[in-house]
Amino acid sequence: MAVTIVACCFLGVWLDEKYVSLQPLFTVLFSLLGVFVAIYSVIRQVKNFSED
Repeated sequence: MAVTIVACCFLGVWLDEKYVSLQPLFTVLFSLLGVFVAIYSVIRQVKNFSED
């Protein structure tokens, strides 16, 4: 879960540095995307675990 969030954050920071903007838009967007993907992954794993 943490790896997904950190990877998305680093991707957002890298994009913000590559495409210079006044606000860290890519960092915020990719951080939120990483959180949602991580939560979805955990929910899916728990659901699969509870079915077994």
